[in-house]
Amino acid sequence: MDFSLYLNPQTPGPEHDARIIRDTIEAAEYADRNGFRSICLTEHHFSNYNTYADPFLFGSHLAARLRQAWVVLTVATLPLHHPMRFAEQVNLLDQLTGGRLVVGIGAGGSSIEFDGMGRPLGTRHAALSRHLDLARQAWAMRMGDPPLDWNTPHDAGTVHARVMPAPHTHGGPLLARAALSEESTVATGKEGLALLMGRFGPEHAERQLRIYTDALTSAGYDDEHVGRCLHWTGLAKMIHVAEDDATARAEVEPLVDSYIEAANYSRSADRAEAGVAQAARSAAEKGSGMMHEKDDYLERAVIYGGPERVAEQLAAYQRIGLGHLMLWFSWGFMDHDTVMGSMRRFVDKVVPVYRDITGDRS
Repeated sequence: MDFSLYLNPQTPGPEHDARIIRDTIEAAEYADRNGFRSICLTEHHFSNYNTYADPFLFGSHLAARLRQAWVVLTVATLPLHHPMRFAEQVNLLDQLTGGRLVVGIGAGGSSIEFDGMGRPLGTRHAALSRHLDLARQAWAMRMGDPPLDWNTPHDAGTVHARVMPAPHTHGGPLLARAALSEESTVATGKEGLALLMGRFGPEHAERQLRIYTDALTSAGYDDEHVGRCLHWTGLAKMIHVAEDDATARAEVEPLVDSYIEAANYSRSADRAEAGVAQAARSAAEKGSGMMHEKDDYLERAVIYGGPERVAEQLAAYQRIGLGHLMLWFSWGFMDHDTVMGSMRRFVDKVVPVYRDITGDRS
């Protein structure tokens, strides 16, 4: 199982943006030097939920600084993108990373973001399918092909020649899709995309992984493509590593409060994840079938503790066959020293224990 650094830092306000962006770059470079498989970039607009907002621009900057880590978009909100510009940006970022790129896409879910970009929230799933189909048609264009006439409810055009630049990766970079429901999970497998799951525990993740794997393997893709998809299939977890369990709990609780405030203001996809998690619990397990929001985050979304406890939690995901765990160290307006302290303890103390537990040397 690979570990990646998931970057989605909240900001308290505009006077903090420059510092947080510099700190985020420093964290990415530290992860690159210390064996993290990839740097995962998100997309959020018009709130304090993600400081850098644009994963393509930020990814292009990181591409010149990273020496071994891949760039993974987790995810680009495709309904908010012009489909032809999206096709160009993917190919350019693939060139800039030397082919170390995975492009995750999602439908989004924040009314703040869709309102700001002038797009209707209610048609986002249809827009996701339409924009992806148009981008694929554009990527397939060759010199001498007939023109490609295309349209969406908001844009239209005619492509007369190929997308420039060509991708670095033969056939283009691997695409992935964020999916929560069983229906979207099956569709992701049938489309031959890697799967990006919600922030769930091992039991839920194992069920979703099994549904996805069945759909992917039954769709007729060759073994190489299936293996590539499964390798990059994974989920993100908020994480905090302290010297011991008690300290971690004391430090995490106020951070969760701050994070919930930011997530609720941005109307982010967290609410959809929480809804899925609550629906999965029976009334017998939780009394009313509902959980307090903070308890839900601590149970579902966060890995925290001293090195031994964190290593055990990571090992639970390795045992279900997960290929890729994206670790979110900076969240809830966490200060940079706290972030880097947690990352260093992860590298120096957690990883050796995890390897002893699992025998995983990847």
